[in-house]
Amino acid sequence: MKKIAFVFAFSAFTLLAAKATPLSPNNDSFSVFQDDKKEIDAEDLPKAVKKTILESKETKAVPIYKAYECSNPDNTITYKISFGLEEPEFSKTYDTEGNEVND
Repeated sequence: MKKIAFVFAFSAFTLLAAKATPLSPNNDSFSVFQDDKKEIDAEDLPKAVKKTILESKETKAVPIYKAYECSNPDNTITYKISFGLEEPEFSKTYDTEGNEVND
């Protein structure tokens, strides 16, 4: 009988403890390091970026797999583009004027 009472008390304690709120990291400290990145269509890229892609020997013959517009912490916008047919082979980042940005 004591074993049943112990098991019941232990189960009740476990259920009550499970309702405690878990600690979560302070998201404010991480927002400084994260880019605000949204996926866009390749047609929505600025003309300067499209021109740079078409003029480059490395990128002109490779299709765009995905394109992202990134808002950076310094209030600039860059475009991260993954190139490849069925999966990304490589990616490059460009500023609004079509200049390649090294990550």
